[in-house]
Amino acid sequence: MELDKVKSLISKTAKKNDCSIQTMWDTFFFERFLYRLSISEYYNMFIFKGGFLLQNIFGINERSTMDIDFKIVNSILSEEQLYDIFTNICKIEVNDNINYAIVNISNIRAETKYGGKTIKVEAKFYNIKKRFSIDIGVGDVITPYPIKYKFNSIIFDDSFDLFAYPVETVISEKFETLISKSTKNSRIKDIVDIYLLERNGYDKELLNTAIINTFYLRETNYDAAYIKSIINAICENDHIKFLFENYKSKHSFVKDLTLEMCFNAINKIYNDLIFLNKINLNEYKLQIHLLKYEEYVSCMKIDDDYDEIILSNSNINIELSDKQNNNLKSNIIISTNLKLSKNYLDIEESIDFYKRISNEFHDILSKYENKKILIITDLAVITAIKSIVYGYPYSDKLKISYEKIVKLK
Repeated sequence: MELDKVKSLISKTAKKNDCSIQTMWDTFFFERFLYRLSISEYYNMFIFKGGFLLQNIFGINERSTMDIDFKIVNSILSEEQLYDIFTNICKIEVNDNINYAIVNISNIRAETKYGGKTIKVEAKFYNIKKRFSIDIGVGDVITPYPIKYKFNSIIFDDSFDLFAYPVETVISEKFETLISKSTKNSRIKDIVDIYLLERNGYDKELLNTAIINTFYLRETNYDAAYIKSIINAICENDHIKFLFENYKSKHSFVKDLTLEMCFNAINKIYNDLIFLNKINLNEYKLQIHLLKYEEYVSCMKIDDDYDEIILSNSNINIELSDKQNNNLKSNIIISTNLKLSKNYLDIEESIDFYKRISNEFHDILSKYENKKILIITDLAVITAIKSIVYGYPYSDKLKISYEKIVKLK
């Protein structure tokens, strides 16, 4: 790429999109780095998310950003490993005359709950330099899974593929942040982003599931009255109103946007959510623990004491303590109605599976009182039971069962 041609293109594109030359140069360096990632051997390790993804979805005239965000997939990498990976990406030659180099790697900002790393990168195109950050997050849940996203360049007439967050997961994270931070949230751009995302459209059922998954992981209360009270408190908060007007004064793309429009979008999302009745196990005087059946474990060791142990099939082998052996000789129960058949979706619809598990679980509630019960069953059954107890609409895309042992509350 020649300097003069790129300068001319940057100037024309900035004018076309009503944004600054500097913003367009930032976009230029971001895009070319993402292109390198897309053709690298590491393209499926990092899931594109955050402000630059939204900028590409909505257009630079409606959303700009200062960095690039990813979620790392199924890996915990050391700083040394990240340095090597991103150095290799920087060195990929694509004949655009841009040189990228890693400056340093540090822990991600402290307020991020699950941590991660920030990679500082320096880019140079002839005499033009840019330093920017790449945030690598960990821990959050993607519903249902990363999508292949076609990244259309704002500057050049080309595109390339990246793995990215589905829009429902993006909304779920911003909605959870809105509720958990309540009136203490100073990030007005989250409120604006929710407006833009809601206007862009989403799958209602998938969004509901994504919000449940995110709320569960982040330990935020999924309760209709609680969530509504927080939304109302934010809407009526004078400091939020001040911050919103201040944000508008600095960002021309929201000059015609009102806080009322934003909260109409937020309330639309809230009204699309489904909240079912919860089960209070204290009313049944029951303690129920759930343990995932591991098919390839020859014998599952039970350390705690239980009054009853319910197995979803007779092939489950368990090892009890001597004390438990004496107490439980006649109290180990086989309940095949809590079993998950292989390829169950091929022979049983998701809703029929849920109804079967619900009927069996309610039967357990009616049979036992003042008992401590352990249920050993498949992961999907555990997810269904948790959705029954916690009032979640069931979906086979729920991701709320990853603890070693679940102690229902």
